[in-house]
Amino acid sequence: WRKGQPLSFLLGGRWAWKRKERFLITDGMTEFKKLTLKQFPKPPLRRSPESAYWRTFKFPVLINETATPTCIDFSPIAPHDFAVTSAIKVEIFDALSLRPKATITQFQDRVFSARFRGDGKLLVTGGARGVQIFDIRTRGALRHFTTARGPVHTAFFAADRMSVVAGADDGTVRFYDVPSGDEVASLPAHKDYCRCVAQSPHSESVFASGGYDHILALWDRTSNTQIRSFNHGGPIESICFLSSGSLVATAGGNTVKIWDIMASETERPLHTATAHQKAITCVAMDGTHSRLMTGGIDGYVKVHNISDFKVTHAMKYPGPITSLQCSPGNGHLVVGLATPLLSIRRRESEPSSVPVLPSLASRSLAPGADIRSDPKLQGYGLHLLGQPQRRRGRRYFGAPSGPVTASAEDFQVTEKRRKRLTQYEKLLKSFEYGKALDAAIATKNVVIAVSMFTELIHQNALMKAIKNRTEESLEPIVHSVLRHICNPKYSSVLIDVANVILNHSRHFLGQSAVIDQLFLKLQQRVSSEARLQESLMQTMGMLEAALFAAPISDEISSFGAIQS
Repeated sequence: WRKGQPLSFLLGGRWAWKRKERFLITDGMTEFKKLTLKQFPKPPLRRSPESAYWRTFKFPVLINETATPTCIDFSPIAPHDFAVTSAIKVEIFDALSLRPKATITQFQDRVFSARFRGDGKLLVTGGARGVQIFDIRTRGALRHFTTARGPVHTAFFAADRMSVVAGADDGTVRFYDVPSGDEVASLPAHKDYCRCVAQSPHSESVFASGGYDHILALWDRTSNTQIRSFNHGGPIESICFLSSGSLVATAGGNTVKIWDIMASETERPLHTATAHQKAITCVAMDGTHSRLMTGGIDGYVKVHNISDFKVTHAMKYPGPITSLQCSPGNGHLVVGLATPLLSIRRRESEPSSVPVLPSLASRSLAPGADIRSDPKLQGYGLHLLGQPQRRRGRRYFGAPSGPVTASAEDFQVTEKRRKRLTQYEKLLKSFEYGKALDAAIATKNVVIAVSMFTELIHQNALMKAIKNRTEESLEPIVHSVLRHICNPKYSSVLIDVANVILNHSRHFLGQSAVIDQLFLKLQQRVSSEARLQESLMQTMGMLEAALFAAPISDEISSFGAIQS
């Protein structure tokens, strides 16, 4: 600055020097460098082929229901529409559009179960007012059985398609004849609620029932007698025959037990799985009958391998799970939640061939002619058949019709795309360090917050971003540091940040109850972590001493053996 020059020149030069220094430090060029997010080592992911298979169930559709979906069942006939019971209605969803195509509301009270018949033409429901049979096409009621002395939570068509099996809260398993509309048998199966009944996949006369009396009972339909019984050790919510027909899975509490019904005189389960943290509400086979699926109140659907019954995959849902079912062939996975929501996942299928347009297919061609080479069909969307759409206007400019490639003599211009900056990067670019820090913390992403702390430390701007703050603006920063300071990945940076906060926020001590409480929690958190580290160091010292003394004792014992 020289005498006679305006002061604005000096201020402008200083500002330009600042901007130049900022840009040179960050990028070495006259271009702003975006905030570099810190990279932390990720734990190794062991993704098995089984896990990769279940990850193909994407595009979840969440549907709000009026009440908790209690039962889900797929039609055995393609395209495998599915029925969902909720409150006093049964909705039948289209498997292609995933929308309700029919609703049955002819109920005076709650309905708990809905199952298709083997031909997909009839639907049987169980509810608080008994068992009803409906025609899928007309949605009209065909039969109504009210002999049970309590709500019916499970009802399905037997393999012969002419009889219905139902389990009621009076502890009975009842058999109804569909053509005559009469009850043909009533078995006193349980001393408490009977909540689940299943039929063997290989025998039309063997049935299994489970109840709240902890008993799994096997029944012979021909003689209406009990064959065997097993004690699960807790109220049974759901049962399922495995594909072999000789194994039955029972779900009760947070355990799933596998029973071998063909083993002679044994009441011990073949296997016990405790994969859930809370109660299991449903168990079912997948659409290929090669996997066992369980759902629980903990919000997890877990897939078990039926060879060793180990969990091969787990899916987390946003609420307790009350029902689940897979479509034949595993095309859809439908899960009912207690929130109440209905989650529908569709598995990604192989890309199909592009269909031929009807206008093209209807035109007559000469024998052996190619539809793509017919000049009369230009403009009918041939790009849909695998060829790129022809661009118009080339003949007016003399441009070649084929693809254009650059030659060695051509001057190539590299296109420079403008970088899109986030809000905290824009504020950092304009040197508003305090606002940039607030915007980074507002993202609720700890990696972005730690990266911003690191960048401010490198620019010696952390003190500028923290000092002269009010109580309201300082609270989110202290809360973020308090939450993550004990994490080993972030502690090296957050300890320095905590020291700066304590040095420049002393005037708040005794003046703000909120800041005093946060600082007290920070002190307790750091003290607890220090005690933990001290105990770990003591444990490591004891282990090292034990490991160091083990070879010496072995050498002494071997030396004594040689002397003797």
